[in-house]
Amino acid sequence: MGVGRSGNIIRSTDNGSSFDNATSPTGNPLYGTTFGNNTFVAVGESGNIVRSTNNGSSWDNAISSTSNHLNGVTFGNNTFVGVGDNGNIVRSTDNSSSWDNVTSSTSNHLRGVGFGNNTFVAVGEDGVVARSTDNGTTWDNSTRSTTKRLYSISFTN
Repeated sequence: MGVGRSGNIIRSTDNGSSFDNATSPTGNPLYGTTFGNNTFVAVGESGNIVRSTNNGSSWDNAISSTSNHLNGVTFGNNTFVGVGDNGNIVRSTDNSSSWDNVTSSTSNHLRGVGFGNNTFVAVGEDGVVARSTDNGTTWDNSTRSTTKRLYSISFTN
């Protein structure tokens, strides 16, 4: 699945050999996408959240709890977490149908979020690193070694 400008969504059904356009329910730019519980979720400008429960064939708007831009989204422990501008963090525990705002540990823009070892970690402006060990309910700042902008994070082993 790929997302981009003007709400553009592309999908592949042949392991990435070719891509087709999917019909998007938004004209807003979409910045991040993830998959979990047989559901694709994409997030973007103005708090826009869209979801697909049929392998990306069709997409619907989810009920978003923010109007801030959302830049990244991930899935773990049956929870979707999205991060965005002004330290905004949203989460969904109902397979992305509805989203709630979560109190953030930062006001910096968050650019990316990942999940591993039962921990959500978000990264962003000025090297900020925020983490949650309770399924995205509460967040604290981690010690960081850079003040450079961070865009993405992933986990392994």
